[in-house]
Amino acid sequence: MVERIAITVIVAAAVAGVVLACTLMQKRRAAAQAAGSRLLDGLRSDLPVIIYFWSEMCVPCKAVQTPALDRIEQDLAGCVQVVRVDAAVHTDEAKAWGVLTTPTTILLGPGGQQINNRVVRADELKTQLATISGEIGLCRS
Repeated sequence: MVERIAITVIVAAAVAGVVLACTLMQKRRAAAQAAGSRLLDGLRSDLPVIIYFWSEMCVPCKAVQTPALDRIEQDLAGCVQVVRVDAAVHTDEAKAWGVLTTPTTILLGPGGQQINNRVVRADELKTQLATISGEIGLCRS
């Protein structure tokens, strides 16, 4: 009889723990989504946006992607907005955007529609930006 009570108590505690964990995960997910949406606060909605997730420990970020994005930002000044997010520091934002690794670039078209969410080379990103800009009549050279 004592064994049954002990097992019942253990099972009840486990169920309560699972319920609590699920509740906490839902709250964290909602907070992360709210934090992720704040990344775009104050940006012009009529321009494409590159959200660039990087980290200090990321060698490809430092060696390749950051310099390439710097060039894109200079070449397309006034035609694109770049938001740089340190994924190691802003983990809620990274989770909200589904970032699993760095570097990750997410391209949003005017109005905020998501064009991609994968690691792309700078030349691919520039081609996508040129296509978007051409479609909406921005920054034609």
